[in-house]
Amino acid sequence: KAKEKEKKVAEQAQKKEEGTSRGSKKSGSGAEEGPVIEKKTKGSAKWASIIYLVAVHFKSFKTPGKPYEMSSFAEGKTKKLATIQREEFLRYNYRQLARVYPAAHRIASDNLDPIAAWASGCQLVALNFQTGDNPMWLNFWRFRENNSTGYVLKPPYMRGTAPKLLPIRLTVVILSLQRLPNKTASSDILDPFVQIELTGPGKDVEITRTATVTDNGFNAVFGGGRGEAFEFDTQEREVSMLKISVFDEDPMQVTLVGQSALPITAIRPGYRHVALHDVSNGAIRYAGVLAKFAIEYI
Repeated sequence: KAKEKEKKVAEQAQKKEEGTSRGSKKSGSGAEEGPVIEKKTKGSAKWASIIYLVAVHFKSFKTPGKPYEMSSFAEGKTKKLATIQREEFLRYNYRQLARVYPAAHRIASDNLDPIAAWASGCQLVALNFQTGDNPMWLNFWRFRENNSTGYVLKPPYMRGTAPKLLPIRLTVVILSLQRLPNKTASSDILDPFVQIELTGPGKDVEITRTATVTDNGFNAVFGGGRGEAFEFDTQEREVSMLKISVFDEDPMQVTLVGQSALPITAIRPGYRHVALHDVSNGAIRYAGVLAKFAIEYI
């Protein structure tokens, strides 16, 4: 017993010596200082509880969760909740984080429409960035709203701090096009027209177009110089977007030339030059749509 006791004392002394050598520091004079001891405060555990996210299974809107818990929603589940229980979904996202991901059948890497998820207050909507389809375009232009910082603050009504904005009637007058590109120097002169599309939740869905201007891709003018006017009534302008696309109309096919998308809340009344981007989301130098916007409450 005495030998076992001496052995334990020796082992403890050795461990203590090893810990001291690892934790000791040398001062400027070369003398060793004592071991460095990490101090734990009472607040450290609380801080640790808010700097990470915990993935949990979504059960129901009646089951409250913690602020750092996040649930994932498949595309189909999101559409169902956004249609049937949208108000509950909104209130859920006051305090919880929700991430939405595409359905498993999208093996071609196409994207889900993010509008329904955004309109329900979902914070994270996963998209296939390698696919430049319409949802990817909406995502690109939505997040340019905050100077392309990567974050856009949700509207006040989605944070439970204020009611929705009043519905408006947006009037868009398409006046002219400038400097549309040809694929090659020898290709035919463009026959352009402009398509204007309101996309949003609920009834905020409408699409229309101008007449075609023949043989003029350099400075196409609509309505004899007066422009062509279109009206869009939007009930949820905090989420809805206006997409402006320019097409080349040939007898055999219609080809997209350039497009842009504008959050309704970012549109200001007056004359505006809307810059165009190509199908790869690259800016088309000098190309754009001259339009006049007017807003009135309804």
